[in-house]
Amino acid sequence: FFAWAVTGFLDVLDERRAGARGWAIARMWAACAALFLTKVSYVFIGPLFAIGLMVDRKQREDAPWWRAMCEEAVRHIVPAALMMAAWATLNWIKFGSPLLTGYHVWNASHHGLNGSLLDSLPKLLFSAQWGLVVCFPMLALALPFMWPWLRSKPVRFGTLVGIGVVYSL
Repeated sequence: FFAWAVTGFLDVLDERRAGARGWAIARMWAACAALFLTKVSYVFIGPLFAIGLMVDRKQREDAPWWRAMCEEAVRHIVPAALMMAAWATLNWIKFGSPLLTGYHVWNASHHGLNGSLLDSLPKLLFSAQWGLVVCFPMLALALPFMWPWLRSKPVRFGTLVGIGVVYSL
């Protein structure tokens, strides 16, 4: 989802610079929502992309900063509000409160972490309840396309890796 979100952001920039109006911004926000629903700490990626798009718009236009910011913000308020509403609804259904995230039910021994990496790794990757392949099936679908994407868009891949490293720090 992270690759999808970053690629969506770069697609919006490309689309704007080409003077086209398409669905790139909707794809970007859909990716941000998917990313946010997988991990709460990604709540900041959507606003960071929105700020980047505001700066890009200001650089391309001679309009005052406040005007560019307001016009750009209108395009991001609705998708961000929908993303937050979906997250709150999901948490309310799953945990009984829109602000609970599920971290309160984490128990290391119950989730396959028992101290030994050799015992824990297969459970974390392939467990029917907590496995990476089960919880994030898009990852398994995306891996075969990673190499062709890397070869066709090396600058985007480098940008993705750079943002990923900085964001994980």
